[in-house]
Amino acid sequence: MHTRALHVITYAPVVLLGASALVLLIPATRPTGLWLLAEDRVVEDLTFVAFLAASMIAARLAWIRGHGVQWWVRPVYLLLALTFFGIGMEELSWGQRQLGFETPAWLRDLNRQGEINLHNVGALQGRSEWMRLCGGLAGLVAVAGRGIPALARIAAPVVLRPWFLVITGHAVVDVFNDIVPIEPRFDFIMQRTSEMIELEIGLAALLYGWLNLQRFRDVFQNDSKEGPR
Repeated sequence: MHTRALHVITYAPVVLLGASALVLLIPATRPTGLWLLAEDRVVEDLTFVAFLAASMIAARLAWIRGHGVQWWVRPVYLLLALTFFGIGMEELSWGQRQLGFETPAWLRDLNRQGEINLHNVGALQGRSEWMRLCGGLAGLVAVAGRGIPALARIAAPVVLRPWFLVITGHAVVDVFNDIVPIEPRFDFIMQRTSEMIELEIGLAALLYGWLNLQRFRDVFQNDSKEGPR
């Protein structure tokens, strides 16, 4: 990977989060920031696109065959493809607002917002910070797996560590702020920038799949040069 691309990927999560917070803090740009981060607006739509693209790449990785690829690698990528797809669709409540269909009565009674999604059902309502925390920690574990040879094919590239650190750090502060409120304006910034964190999770998933796909292609090229075994 080129040095410039490496730097962009490394610093992007800090820049994105910092820019979104700054836009919200400046009175002149706050309305624009609120519009961008609102439901069914630019950031949420980009989150859906990122997860959908990540799902397609993970599905492609699930079909990879090559020398030295363990049998369980494909099921893991297939599970990731389904997970990324489900998260992306949850972002849009499975297209309910875009397509304009009604919530079934049985789900309307369970969903606190009366929408077709799972993250607003029962105890999951209002717990998105815990979901983001799980996403960040899972990413850090995936990066740590790079040092274990048996997990090398599914581990996350080290360059994604800053993404998962930012995601985890924001979620930890958000959880703490829920338990011990810090300050109203701070709480406002944390709530609004959580949409940017969700986008960063989607982008990290996309980069994870794309970078691992490049690694697999290198394996294929090396196998083809060595010939069949």
